[in-house]
Amino acid sequence: MQKLEEKIGNNINLEEISQLLCKNYGLGKYKKHIEIETGIEDFNYCLVTEQKKYLIKIFNKNRKKEEQIDYVKKYQLLEENKITTPRIIGIHKEENRFVVIMEYIEGEDLYTSNETITQEQVKKLMEMMNEVHEISSKIACIYDDYHISNFNRTYNLCIPYLDEQWKIIGEELKKRYNKIDFSKMPKSFIHGDLHKGNIMKDKENKLYLIDFASCGYSYHIIDIVQFINNTLFDYREVEESKKRIDYFIKHYQLTDYEKQNLKVLMKCFAFISFALKQYDFCHAKNQTEESKYWMQNNIVIIKHLKIEEIIK
Repeated sequence: MQKLEEKIGNNINLEEISQLLCKNYGLGKYKKHIEIETGIEDFNYCLVTEQKKYLIKIFNKNRKKEEQIDYVKKYQLLEENKITTPRIIGIHKEENRFVVIMEYIEGEDLYTSNETITQEQVKKLMEMMNEVHEISSKIACIYDDYHISNFNRTYNLCIPYLDEQWKIIGEELKKRYNKIDFSKMPKSFIHGDLHKGNIMKDKENKLYLIDFASCGYSYHIIDIVQFINNTLFDYREVEESKKRIDYFIKHYQLTDYEKQNLKVLMKCFAFISFALKQYDFCHAKNQTEESKYWMQNNIVIIKHLKIEEIIK
């Protein structure tokens, strides 16, 4: 896991902050804390008290105050709309950032569980996605480097760190990407980061969407492409992936223009995701097993898998 001090600095003692949270928010007597390895930007851990468990989020030291406030507002919006996601219990101010106390889901995310995603789960996730897409708020998204809409910026950032074969692939995808007219694509409220590491399954097999840091009003296709690439597709089980994607495409509402450009956007999203991982590797950052998994997944989507074999 990325070193604790790289995410939140070396001025926070987790045991001390945990005991403070227990006292100030009536969480019960502190027993222990367990660091959570998944997740790239912010730092999350499980606080265990004599009463129950809580998820504690400490924002990355580089996050601006406005971003942190925005995160909290979005979760309040999700609760108002009864979205199945962990609720916020309390917000603690620690120096120049917030520490968020959230409901802890006893279970695993779909990346960590390493299980094959079933058609029944795909169906349920489609229903949950639709509930998110029906939220009427037009609160702005935070567009990070992984958003499809930032393809050109991310391309320019990462291209110096790629070898020649990837530069050729990237140049071709850039040409195809820039022919797409996003103004013809519908907008809605979106999750913004729909990968299987952000989908939890509890011990009763109930599914939750988590980490809505990038949510807001934007292009509907962003969620669609991320969900296909990073949840439905798994390079270790290509045939099962094809079945899941085929089911999703047949049953989820997409416009003709979205369908027309879906193939190239899948590859474009895979390319910038791969390129950003390569950029991080070159800067000795995020060299985790999770990052390596996503890199390989994206390589298969871009180079080895014929998208035409998936989308009929």
